[in-house]
Amino acid sequence: MPDCRAVAILKAKPGHEQALLDFTLSAAKEIRNVDGLQRLEVSHAWWEPTQLILYYWWESAAHSRRYLTSELYLRIAPRLEALVGEHLLVVADLVSADPRFT
Repeated sequence: MPDCRAVAILKAKPGHEQALLDFTLSAAKEIRNVDGLQRLEVSHAWWEPTQLILYYWWESAAHSRRYLTSELYLRIAPRLEALVGEHLLVVADLVSADPRFT
């Protein structure tokens, strides 16, 4: 069971909403092959049409950190920087799988 979750909220720069969506969906195909990533979902926010929400399920926080320093991320990052006006990244350990909570 994966034990680390990450959520990235990307708000497109004005006029770049479709380009951000297209790029994110294209990049997700490659990202899904990253070692330690068990699942990736891309969602479009209902409350803010300029926002995309990416949900990552990682085997560990170390896998997430390695991705953020990988060649793939370093290749993707400049394009995201050109399309994204605001972003938030939250990485957290899974606690609900702890037997104390079941």
